[in-house]
Amino acid sequence: MDLPTWFNIEEDKPRIMLIFQDPLRGKCYQDCKNAVLSSPFGLQDATHRNRKNGGKMANELVKRLINNGYGVYLTDARKYFIGDHRTSDAYSLVFARTYAEILAKEISIVKPTLCVCFGNRANSIMYDVSTEYPELLITSIGLPHLSGTAGGAIKNQFKILEKIGATASNIAEAYAKVIISHVEFLR
Repeated sequence: MDLPTWFNIEEDKPRIMLIFQDPLRGKCYQDCKNAVLSSPFGLQDATHRNRKNGGKMANELVKRLINNGYGVYLTDARKYFIGDHRTSDAYSLVFARTYAEILAKEISIVKPTLCVCFGNRANSIMYDVSTEYPELLITSIGLPHLSGTAGGAIKNQFKILEKIGATASNIAEAYAKVIISHVEFLR
């Protein structure tokens, strides 16, 4: 389970809610068969913040948004990852409504200017939230998940990466530009 994490949240700053898919755990947690608490992309830990399979991209993106004066709230659409993808996906289907309720509550508390959904799973739960809770007046955009396995989707979305290279820094910069332009349009 990833605990929601926030940076630079202040009353007078626009807030951006970054909604990731789920708290997937890989090799780093193989020895731990019990519950693991972390933050999205393990940003609480220097090792995870520098991992090229996603943590570094997420860390670079958060830094860019903060440096531009925004508050950033990170959460997962699916709140638990259990064992493996097959088990976790089956569990998440059963609790999809609960996940939507939790995300709606987070949105009502954080009051983000913009919600950014990373990946199809996050987009799907956000669709449920916006359908079930229209009073929240959610403005959201969807972007490819920040992971090594989504590299093709990332390059397809941001053609410039073919020329300049799909480094963590360049990917974070491309995402930040899109997110910031949406927030500025909404202000």
